[in-house]
Amino acid sequence: MVDSGVVKMFLWLLLWGLMNMALVNYFLFVAEEVRAALARLGYEKLDDIIGRTDLLKPKHVLLVKTQHIDLGYLLSNAGLPEWSSSQIRSHDVHTNGPVLDETILADPEIADAIENEKEVSKAFQIYNVDRVVCGRVAGVSGEE
Repeated sequence: MVDSGVVKMFLWLLLWGLMNMALVNYFLFVAEEVRAALARLGYEKLDDIIGRTDLLKPKHVLLVKTQHIDLGYLLSNAGLPEWSSSQIRSHDVHTNGPVLDETILADPEIADAIENEKEVSKAFQIYNVDRVVCGRVAGVSGEE
């Protein structure tokens, strides 16, 4: 069980500057509702039910718009290995290959400019696969 003081502090830190207690109270209410629903089902945390399709049962309501929908492939665990969401989260994140920020940060002139707070001007080709260009550069320069 999570201490409500910890949750309140987390939400306060998350929403720092908003000072909207109605929003904080809303999230506390949602968290309490989820905790109560899990307790009714006999589970302690969301991690215990993530991926548990055996807990889902389709409603058999005959509607014209849904009568041809087959949910069998969504509700079946056949051929799937046992896993938990915490195992998924602990896996290493896949790489997208080399990113432009790594090239920029590897440049000795740029590294020197960041370290010694100098100005430098460089030109790089940016393509549509280069997402959030200079995000890492901003992070590194902010650390210095």
